[in-house]
Amino acid sequence: MSVISIYYEDMMSGQSITIRKAVELAAQELDQQGVYFGHGTDNAFDEALSLVLYVLGLDYTISNDALDASVSVLDLEKIREIIGLRISSRTPAPYLTHRTWFMGLELYVDERVLVPRSPLAELIYEQYRPWLVKRSGLKILDLCTGGGCIAIASAVAIEDSLVVAADISEQALEVCRKNIDKHDLQHRIESIQSDLFSNLGQQKFDLIVTNPPYVPQQARQELPQEYLHEPDIGLYSGETGLDIPLKILRHAQQYLNEGGILIMEVGESQQRLMETVPELAMTWLEFEYGGEGVCVVEQKDLLHDF
Repeated sequence: MSVISIYYEDMMSGQSITIRKAVELAAQELDQQGVYFGHGTDNAFDEALSLVLYVLGLDYTISNDALDASVSVLDLEKIREIIGLRISSRTPAPYLTHRTWFMGLELYVDERVLVPRSPLAELIYEQYRPWLVKRSGLKILDLCTGGGCIAIASAVAIEDSLVVAADISEQALEVCRKNIDKHDLQHRIESIQSDLFSNLGQQKFDLIVTNPPYVPQQARQELPQEYLHEPDIGLYSGETGLDIPLKILRHAQQYLNEGGILIMEVGESQQRLMETVPELAMTWLEFEYGGEGVCVVEQKDLLHDF
């Protein structure tokens, strides 16, 4: 019997339980069952908190004192059910709650798109400093946008920018447009169905930022079960993980204005990319809050033929 079930039975006998205690019990249950954390949270307590607050109709602005409010028997039963589903199905929490956060912005998410978890949020918050020289009237392309987190965060961080959010998946773009509407950015973000650059015409940009698929196909069977809920098209990129990143490097130059830059995340494929194109001048970024595998390439250095 789960620890939550034990307390549920106690409550049926007249005892009470606080929100704080419910979160602690849920976290204990998640830890004991060995679920994987990495889709919006990196520990059992934060995962449990997100699920409990969702059930109670609360958000992260709740005060610490409010966590001492009592949970009803009905709500504890709902908490028990969602924690049980998280464990049994190994479904990432954001797919159960349909909400996640990126750069402090709440976004809708479902299994048509990846759960946002990019270190690029830190760079966007700093308005891409010091890499962007141009500071006003920026035109930005978010390539492989998925649910639109990078496009939306960029538009919020740089208030007079215009952003194109492009993705090969029309299903992903449906989520992206839902989030664009949620943040009332229809006038500044255009969503385009495009296989990389294929439907962008003659457009040029000051910044291309992309978090493309970069996981080697054979790694699929080695990943935690939680990743199996995410769309393959957003994760995997050929035998080495570099099929799509290399295509982007080959074609990005013609879509950048003079002095423009490409910022691309390739995660754990960083070393393979460096070994594949050693002649390319790539600057690899470090992040204060964790994350790796993000490079900056200047437009002038993308003139080479890879």
